[in-house]
Amino acid sequence: MEKSQAIFMSDEAAIKNAYAPDIRAALLECLDILPGYYDAAYFSGSAQDETKFSHVEYVFSTWGMPALEEAAIRRLFPNLKAVFYAAGTVQAFARPFMKCGVRIFSAWGA
Repeated sequence: MEKSQAIFMSDEAAIKNAYAPDIRAALLECLDILPGYYDAAYFSGSAQDETKFSHVEYVFSTWGMPALEEAAIRRLFPNLKAVFYAAGTVQAFARPFMKCGVRIFSAWGA
């Protein structure tokens, strides 16, 4: 069975701070996580591969989550199902994702 695709969407230091090595290893066992860390600087660049994230279903993020507009989310992440946010409030980025039908899960309640 083919694994679902996912990415880490924040800078490397923030991801490694929020997701312990054993958690990242467990995610790698059950998901096809694209290599790299995709932060706000990546998405503000003009030379984005429009198909790089076309099969991504899950985003794992934390502080520094890029805020994207609805059009960019629909174009870059046509198959995105959920964002898992290992931090508190999601107000800075969540609304456009939710308008695109993406579910948002935050660690705030935990």
